[in-house]
Amino acid sequence: MDEINFSIDGQRVKGYSGNTIIEVALKYNIPIPTLCHDPFLDSIGACRICLVENEERGNLIAACVTTISKDLSILTNTEKVLETRKVIVKLMLASHPDSCIVCEKGNRCKLRQIAADLGIGLVEYYPMPHYSGTQEVNSFLLRDLSKCILCAKCIRADQELVVEGAIDYIDRGFEARPSTLTDGPLESSGCTFCGTCEEVCPTGALFKKDNRSLGTHNKRVATTCSFCGCGCSFWLEVAKNQVVGVRPGISGSVNGKTLCVKGRFGFDHINHPERLNNPLIRKEDALVEASWDEALEIASKEIKNINQKTKGEQSLAIITGPHCTNEEAYLTNEFATNVLKTNYVACMSSSYIFNLIEGMEDSCGFAGPTATIEDIEEAEVILLIGANPTETAPIVGYSIKRCVRRRQTNLIVIDPVEIQLSKFACLWLRPTIGSDGILLSAILRLMIEHQNYKEALDDERIQILKNIKNLSLDIDIIERETGVTSESLFKAVDIFISSKKRAIVFGNGIIQQPNGKELVKILCSISQLTQEETIIFPLVKESNVIGCYHLGLIKSEMPERVFKEILRGNIKGLWIMGDDPMTSLPGNGEIQRALDKLDLLIVSDTFLSNTGEKAHVVFPSVTFAEKSGTITNMEGRVQRIRPAIECVNNSISDYLTILNIAKLLGSSFSYKSELEVTEEIINRVPLYSKMNMNNEDDGYFSYLLPVSSLKGKASLFIPGEITSPLDKDDKYPYTLMLGSILKHLGTGYQTKHSPRLCGDIEEGYVEINPKDASREDIKDRDIVKLISIAGEKRIRAHLTQKIPMGCLFLPLPFTEGSNIFTNISNGNTQKTINVKIERTII
Repeated sequence: MDEINFSIDGQRVKGYSGNTIIEVALKYNIPIPTLCHDPFLDSIGACRICLVENEERGNLIAACVTTISKDLSILTNTEKVLETRKVIVKLMLASHPDSCIVCEKGNRCKLRQIAADLGIGLVEYYPMPHYSGTQEVNSFLLRDLSKCILCAKCIRADQELVVEGAIDYIDRGFEARPSTLTDGPLESSGCTFCGTCEEVCPTGALFKKDNRSLGTHNKRVATTCSFCGCGCSFWLEVAKNQVVGVRPGISGSVNGKTLCVKGRFGFDHINHPERLNNPLIRKEDALVEASWDEALEIASKEIKNINQKTKGEQSLAIITGPHCTNEEAYLTNEFATNVLKTNYVACMSSSYIFNLIEGMEDSCGFAGPTATIEDIEEAEVILLIGANPTETAPIVGYSIKRCVRRRQTNLIVIDPVEIQLSKFACLWLRPTIGSDGILLSAILRLMIEHQNYKEALDDERIQILKNIKNLSLDIDIIERETGVTSESLFKAVDIFISSKKRAIVFGNGIIQQPNGKELVKILCSISQLTQEETIIFPLVKESNVIGCYHLGLIKSEMPERVFKEILRGNIKGLWIMGDDPMTSLPGNGEIQRALDKLDLLIVSDTFLSNTGEKAHVVFPSVTFAEKSGTITNMEGRVQRIRPAIECVNNSISDYLTILNIAKLLGSSFSYKSELEVTEEIINRVPLYSKMNMNNEDDGYFSYLLPVSSLKGKASLFIPGEITSPLDKDDKYPYTLMLGSILKHLGTGYQTKHSPRLCGDIEEGYVEINPKDASREDIKDRDIVKLISIAGEKRIRAHLTQKIPMGCLFLPLPFTEGSNIFTNISNGNTQKTINVKIERTII
């Protein structure tokens, strides 16, 4: 881009071709008021408050839509500019209700701020209010369109940033207003309640619904979301030691101005009244409150007793949740290895993520993405398989939708279920459940035979071609086994290989299959067959799975192996931090039997979970809003978590609990602060060695870990004959699929304690294709029984064409207490179960 020099108010400034006046002014901290402009949105020049004067010509121009030119001279505060701005603002105020003192936006209202800066008090114009009143139609947002100034920021945010298309202008003239297509409720419009519209609204026309009245926040703290693996950054707003708001928009963050419904509104679990107040200890088969000293003493004494009885022969284990900080993960590993002298320490996510780890390490030498979320938006073609990012990783979903709409990127979706991104795809392949290996092997072979590929062969690919000759390709068999037509398959390969910038995005639908390791290897091989490098981007569910992997907590066959060893009588004591295996692991009956067999069960948690109810000692933990440390998101981006409030009730961080137990066990294991642990990670973990904790901007810290390029380093995986891993069973003819939904994370371990997230979700349901329902004499909302070889579950039926025939979909939050799962040997890799379904006569 060409550099351009010009002046603003006599100050020489510079920008680049294509920059607008307001963009350069903001860079130099030159204030130009505006209501419709936002750096994250395209400028439209709607409000005209940003008018400035062209000194040479004397005319007024809108700074937000006027691009800079050489030797341009701009004046921002002349009499002509100020008087014109006052007239515009007064006209807005004339049609605005006089309710500033009770407006929910309060001091955040930009119209009020600009009026005050211009010295506007009483408006002499004839008042023209259009009162509509506050409309309350959902659990998240309220609106008062009397205060709407028609800046279109809510519409633009909806259409440009999150790309939902839920709202637009309706009616004309004085009746014009932002609304849904038929002026119906937001919940029937496709709105996901991410809150971006409310975030950009400059007035009180949109505001979040909150029954608490704690006054204006008195501080804000930059931190990182602890829900999914995207690692969004935002400010937590605090009043009276309670989090009262979440505000995105931190420059340089992965999410920019956007969040999902969980990140935006799920913070109400932080001050939930059911949070644990004090430690609990078991007395006469009941949990009763105790002091910290008493609970720590009991826990440490029982650990000593177990070690003495078993002579320290690997009789203790620790399992952590995937939402711990890097510092907690590192400390847990060190405590288990050096204090408890046990190798049984792992993250709860080990079982489902290990297919990814082994598959990518075998193929690439490392596990994880080869680019950032931002890089995905630069792709010319995206192959999306086994993932539903709009539900599980919304920021990635926004990015994919933006590049399809704005860059005309070709999106190829491979999924048996109709997901939201299927509608954005240029091609949707709908394979039979479990046939991904056959389909991906066919794609691999067809890429070799593609004419464009042959013309670009180099010595490396000629050798690959020789190695892959034995890979069979029988189109008739592929069509029969996968249900995908040869025409669609050929078209997908042609689109993919004919593009220059490619991305492969995949998730648990691939990773959690029984042959997930091989599927990951095939995807890596597909990336190697292209002349230009192809981005590989695995989506992980939880906030710090990648950090736990880097710090040694992701281990093969864990934590299932721990529970097997408990059942065998080898492990006598277990400490679970930040997770609920009775809910999140299959084989519920076996998990319960294992926990009942323990001599000592310690649970550290923010709420009393199903697992906690079986514990001998329960320690109250803190949420992300009360602790310090770092987490590593799915990109490999390390970001800070900062305490915004003091610890609620009598809870403390797991970091301190570990140190207290270590001290009582007679260990010299100690750290003065979490930052000291961070420094040790930097010194001892090579991947983190160049991280500088002093590199912060406005309280925001971000460090992208170095990732090697795949090109020339990955080994090609040549699959043999691949068959469907799913066993057919005539007695249980339906394939039950497990998956996530937007308003909950996984099984809802954290999100079920958010009243707002739970408020709009109906009772548990299972989705079924209408044709299958008709055959089973099931109607929508009937209570049905899901029956597997292991047991049965009663739940309400929801009929939808999105689910293919022969399949059922059960959201993970509704699996709690289910006995339809077989056993813990399948671990979290169990994504499908053979079941039959019956209508229940009540």
